[in-house]
Amino acid sequence: MNQTIQDNSNKLPENARGLCWGAFFLTFIWGIFNRVWISLLIFIPIVNIVMGFVLLFKGREWAWEKGKWQNVEHFNKVQRYWSIAGFIIVGGSFILGLAASIMIPYFSTYQKKAMRTEAKLHLVRLNTSMESQMVETGNYTHDWQNLVPNNSQGRYRIETIETMPELADICPDCTVSNTSFKFAAVGNLDSDSDLDIVTINQEGEIEVILED
Repeated sequence: MNQTIQDNSNKLPENARGLCWGAFFLTFIWGIFNRVWISLLIFIPIVNIVMGFVLLFKGREWAWEKGKWQNVEHFNKVQRYWSIAGFIIVGGSFILGLAASIMIPYFSTYQKKAMRTEAKLHLVRLNTSMESQMVETGNYTHDWQNLVPNNSQGRYRIETIETMPELADICPDCTVSNTSFKFAAVGNLDSDSDLDIVTINQEGEIEVILED
């Protein structure tokens, strides 16, 4: 997009008129390369709202006045390149933004499912230990916390209503008796206050009862 060194009449020829899409999309970048310094007003609040449209309609005229062009064909060619670049950059940014808005929720869901694997592993291990206690003693142990020595580590903690009373509103049957149990793995997968809760019972049935 190099401009050459031959002065032209300040009046824009008829066959060089038209909308200046390069100036509209690339504003101050187009303005610097075309020496149209008024385009820098894009950085002034409120003024920047209308500046793009001003450049769209007046850009070609100002570029012709400020530049040194070989001829009209050269001028049109350069401005056409700017328009193509503007469409590519803005169109590409729009497509990338649209793709991100579609993919980010799917990625977030996939990421949380992967994190939830941790809870399921803890619950399965505890279920296995509880079943071993049943085989040995004929009862499920109420001393189950001894079976999860690393309960304070990781994203999830194993809880029942006895250890987490507020769980009663969400999982009223999350308790342990001699013949049954239901444990909840409670975690927070992000920085908000919402909890992620996965449960398992004596049948080994795993259920996600609350999603973060």
